[in-house]
Amino acid sequence: MSEYSKLEAQYKDKECLLEALAEMGYASEQVEQHEIAAQMYDYHGHATHYVNADGDKANLIIRRQNVQNANGGRGSATNDLGFVKEGNGMYAPIVSDYDSHKHGSKWMVDLKVKYQVAVNKKEAKRQRFVQKSSKIEGRKLVIRYLQP
Repeated sequence: MSEYSKLEAQYKDKECLLEALAEMGYASEQVEQHEIAAQMYDYHGHATHYVNADGDKANLIIRRQNVQNANGGRGSATNDLGFVKEGNGMYAPIVSDYDSHKHGSKWMVDLKVKYQVAVNKKEAKRQRFVQKSSKIEGRKLVIRYLQP
């Protein structure tokens, strides 16, 4: 049986997190959204209690049937993937040890980059900036905007 762990990464903007998850291959209809955190399940369909003795719960959940496995397929021997909204309003990912090979550090870095791009696009739109260019310079994504 695989334990869950709550990861360090945190996301403030739910819309941008959902957009980043879509960029990572999880369409909006594959991500359950719960105002009150809902129970997560393991690959057997049993409720898990690894992070929280009362049950591992998350506000955004990708059910195991929709979780991408290492071969690019979905479901089979995977567990639910979740994001729990914490008291500070930030969403923290909850990933099982088993699924960390697919949703481990590289995947989380990619998700963080896509999330930050979504945040930047949202803020630029709010300020009515127009994107001029975007490119990777070294290890940084550089986006240039034109002011209206």
